[in-house]
Amino acid sequence: MNLLLNKHEFIRFISDLHLTPAEKRLDTFYLFLNSLPKTCKGLFILGDFFDYWIGLDIHQSEYQNLQDKLKSFHCPIFFLPGNRDFLIEDTWLKDTNLIKLSDPAKICINDKDIMLTHGDQLCLNDKNYQIFRRITRNHFTRSLFLNLPKAIRKFIFKQIRNNKQKDVFLNKYAIDEPSVEKLCNLHQVNVIIHGHIHMPGIHVNGQIKRIVLDEWMAGNNKEHNVSYLDINEQHIFCLNQMVS
Repeated sequence: MNLLLNKHEFIRFISDLHLTPAEKRLDTFYLFLNSLPKTCKGLFILGDFFDYWIGLDIHQSEYQNLQDKLKSFHCPIFFLPGNRDFLIEDTWLKDTNLIKLSDPAKICINDKDIMLTHGDQLCLNDKNYQIFRRITRNHFTRSLFLNLPKAIRKFIFKQIRNNKQKDVFLNKYAIDEPSVEKLCNLHQVNVIIHGHIHMPGIHVNGQIKRIVLDEWMAGNNKEHNVSYLDINEQHIFCLNQMVS
């Protein structure tokens, strides 16, 4: 995918919004969209757009207003699934005018190649999750789950949530740098952008620049505290926050 930017134009990247219909995050996202300048030529959502997704028949009505809002947005919106929302059906994305990306995805901005990923596949210390990831990303497994009765899907999701370890060790979510290097070398890029670990920053390891996006409303959980990354026509990378 090639994206050409002129002067003052930029591309914006976000991840880990963890939207739910019952929280203020959805209103914050609407505010974020309304404040996005017309000079933005593309919005990339790098996974965990939703806190969970267990079927269109459950979430369609909950996110109807969101779907209507995104349909008429002024610039293309690209979506790369995360570990919380990989079950989103292609029909919903198509009806919402979201352009689905594979994980990883390689894009080119003004002749600069960049790798995009959610980031969960790079956390190799979390061995149990990596096994779970391989199983659940299987097309047959996804289809089987989405065809279960609603009550069973909700029960399974509740059990997974209840069984999650509350005290998370940070080393489980540490990025495996050799995997980053391998991925970048494979696709011949030296810039990679991801989320998932909720620890924002720009890391340089040799020739590779790794940019980590933050979770929305992180830290003190301010209602309108959201983070994003902009890349302009000169390849200047700016991690920012919108506070209102």
